[in-house]
Amino acid sequence: MRRFLPALLATTILAGCLPKPAWYSPAADLGALAGGALVRACRAGEPVACAELAGQIAAAGPGDPARETALYHLRIEACERGTDETACERLGYDHVYGVWPNVAPLRTQAALVAACGREVGAACYLAGSSLDEGRLGLLDEVGSFDLFRKGCTLGQPKCCSWVGLKLEFGRGVPQNATKAYAFYEQACTLGEQEVGCFNQGLFLARGTAGVEDLPRALELMRRACDDGVELACENVPVVLEMMAAGEGE
Repeated sequence: MRRFLPALLATTILAGCLPKPAWYSPAADLGALAGGALVRACRAGEPVACAELAGQIAAAGPGDPARETALYHLRIEACERGTDETACERLGYDHVYGVWPNVAPLRTQAALVAACGREVGAACYLAGSSLDEGRLGLLDEVGSFDLFRKGCTLGQPKCCSWVGLKLEFGRGVPQNATKAYAFYEQACTLGEQEVGCFNQGLFLARGTAGVEDLPRALELMRRACDDGVELACENVPVVLEMMAAGEGE
């Protein structure tokens, strides 16, 4: 017993001296939510424990400002360190585009850009779209184009669609319909119906990229329509009329 008590006392002192990370706040009362052992393990720097703690805070839902702030810091630290790449995705979808607060916009942007550099495709999309829309305080259409292009090479269909849009309308890059079509086609091949398949179909119906193919345009419009794209549904009869007119000539 004499040997055990000093060791127990030393452990208690060490635990009390753990540095307080940005996410830690007595007001959040995370021990009551997730258990003291999990909070202590995360404070000690265990990535798995921090990821689990973030998950439990998220499961509790927004509403408690202290816990919302704690969740943000847990995710931003995990994203910055590369210990949990899904944290980068959740950082964007929940804090940039979702209901959770975004405590430090510029830091969020930097973290997402860095994650894109580590080839986290979803982070490329989030970093690019936030930069393109100025959601995090920075607006840079050239920079967003580079992020979208990177995401497209990583197989992110939405990134391919965005590259196509920027090329079609000359946003941050010179207009180039031929290149835009190629990226729409790539996005569609990857399964992105709303912009990829729909715009590929429009290009083919209008002959925008120098190639007119009404049967293929109809196929793409119907596919996008089946996926719930209303504009595609509205264009199906238009393409059918164009085909009928062509046959009648």
